[in-house]
Amino acid sequence: MDWTLVRWLCVGSVPAAFCGALIARSLGHGVNSFVSHALGAQLSSLLPGALIRRALAFVLLASAMKTLGASNLTTGIVLLSVLVLADPVRMVLRRLHGFPAWPRHEQREESVVGAG
Repeated sequence: MDWTLVRWLCVGSVPAAFCGALIARSLGHGVNSFVSHALGAQLSSLLPGALIRRALAFVLLASAMKTLGASNLTTGIVLLSVLVLADPVRMVLRRLHGFPAWPRHEQREESVVGAG
């Protein structure tokens, strides 16, 4: 690795990131909202679907509990319990219904263009 190049990239990118954050903060909530939506869209397109579904279910559970008037302590305990117990319970239920505990994902063969 070329450490000289790494140092120059850090010298340029770190101050630029701070300046960008200061500019976004000074422009107000609309820019921050746009940036957060853009980052969320980019992450959701790159992450596996199962991870996105679990994160959305977790956020929806927290939102529902707060909407129903649950205290912060109760919400925290329930969310921590779900975080710790959800996967083991899912694996047990899969085994009880005859499926493997972890789903198998088969690798797709990549087609080679021009292969005959």
